[in-house]
Amino acid sequence: MKVSFTFRHIEHSDSLVAYGEERIHKLFKFEMKPSWAEIVISTQRNSKQIEVKVVGKDMRFVAKSEGYDIYQVLDEAIERISRQMYKKKSKTQNRKHATLTKEYALEHYVDPSLSYVAGKKKVA
Repeated sequence: MKVSFTFRHIEHSDSLVAYGEERIHKLFKFEMKPSWAEIVISTQRNSKQIEVKVVGKDMRFVAKSEGYDIYQVLDEAIERISRQMYKKKSKTQNRKHATLTKEYALEHYVDPSLSYVAGKKKVA
């Protein structure tokens, strides 16, 4: 995944870039395969603002956060992205038909060689 950083009204920081890339790459646990991410870091007076965009196939997530500690603000924005990704993943998983899954088939399997009558085994 390609990660790009934009710094506005603030000096470029290699440690912040490394920290942001590390946090963004943890989003792969959702198995959605984002193709690129953009992180915009800006400051106004004493406040730091971060906007994170994550784009992939059939998905686009955007989160903004604001505060005084830049690392905490970055964590908040990425946490918001992760909640959005979790919600989308759970929605797509819940739309599968339960009767077509392997787990359903294993739980409801009845051996055709055995015949059951009123809770007792019928001998053929």
